Amino acid sequence: EKIAPSRPLAVFPNAGRPSYQEGRIAYGTTPEYFADLGRRMAEAGAVVVGGCCGTSPRHIQALSSAIQGLKPVPHQAKRSITSEEPAPSSAQHEASLLDLIAAGKTVIVTELDPPKTLPLEKFFAAAEALSRAGSDAITLADNSLAILRVSNFAVAAMLKQRGITPLLHLSCRDSNVIGLQSELLGMAAMGMRHVLALTGDPAKGGDHPDATSVYDVNSVGLLQIISRLNEGYTQAGTDLQARPDLIAGCTFNPNARNLDTQIQRLERKIKAGARYVMTQPVFETSLVEETARRTAHFGVPVFVGVWPLLNGRQAKFLHNEVPGILIPDHVMARMEGLEGAEGRKEGVAIGKE
Repeated sequence: EKIAPSRPLAVFPNAGRPSYQEGRIAYGTTPEYFADLGRRMAEAGAVVVGGCCGTSPRHIQALSSAIQGLKPVPHQAKRSITSEEPAPSSAQHEASLLDLIAAGKTVIVTELDPPKTLPLEKFFAAAEALSRAGSDAITLADNSLAILRVSNFAVAAMLKQRGITPLLHLSCRDSNVIGLQSELLGMAAMGMRHVLALTGDPAKGGDHPDATSVYDVNSVGLLQIISRLNEGYTQAGTDLQARPDLIAGCTFNPNARNLDTQIQRLERKIKAGARYVMTQPVFETSLVEETARRTAHFGVPVFVGVWPLLNGRQAKFLHNEVPGILIPDHVMARMEGLEGAEGRKEGVAIGKE
């Protein structure tokens, strides 16, 4: 009916949707049901009807009997398809961090990992303190380093109830493309817009080493999925009847040995739909300047990661144990042997620089 063909239209449907039963692919559609749909297709404008996967001689025989005596439907020169505008979402439309940047504001996003245990009071007290101190959004890791934490989606929903803007990390490690899209649509339904696309750390390096890493797509593929959703369609082409307007970002590691390779990968991410960039923590002022210079032509905001160190022991741990973090020798020297309040003071001083 929607195609309204101006040329002869042939239709060859499968015998319904396949299912996997006892080691074989099976189609459950009966010949009678198949024949009834075939007749309806002919009445809608098809001039040749047949069958594809799952059809048997009995399906074709039933179809032949059902369309016996039918004449091709005369083509109508013009047919219009009308659709109603989707009702606006009841979820509150979240202000865009990109709009704040465009207006000249220095935007601050603070990462606060969801807890590993169920009591959440301390987490929300910290989030509210950060918000009062000037953080424009709280960014929530998605089981970073493959270590289990409370769902960042659930935590984000509770942050929104407190009037705090969440920015969710979404990892390709734990969900296939169906689960990833479901989570993104859930975000849109709840009025959450900001998402950081990540490939994710392999499960074997975390606290559940026997867990399966999915990786249907990587971060570039996830960005392409988000762009497709924003156009109003799922990866499979299903019409969402609305456009989510998700604001997707990507990561960038200035600490990498080969910065040229990182720039090339960043270019692919931006072409795939990234609208902002978040870097790994940087501890070298010159590296911040180099990052700004090398990424300026992309024309997207770059959030530089700043991590106030706590003490000398933490600095050594981050440098040696955490992927993507590199602390230069002169910073190590400044933090060496510092503990407690003295270490925190020096760590903050380095971060301010």
